[in-house]
Amino acid sequence: MKSQSCIVSSLQHLNRSKDHMQSFISDNPGTKEAGLFKMYKNRIDWIFNDLFTNPNFSEQVRQGIKNEVNSDVWAIDAIVEKIALLKP
Repeated sequence: MKSQSCIVSSLQHLNRSKDHMQSFISDNPGTKEAGLFKMYKNRIDWIFNDLFTNPNFSEQVRQGIKNEVNSDVWAIDAIVEKIALLKP
């Protein structure tokens, strides 16, 4: 089970990285750096597409990967932040 957790975590981190790159691209349009981050973001998309279509995975595993990638990777952090604000 630990290996499954590592895979889920890696997908979440890739998705977060992609979000951060898109934010940088949006904040700095037309810059050389934005062009580089767009290229890197496209590589993350390539990784996701390869995972979605890889014939070495069963359809169930590919669907699980799709579900994880399409989930809200920021939801848990937002919940934890709200819990930290609660007073006893």
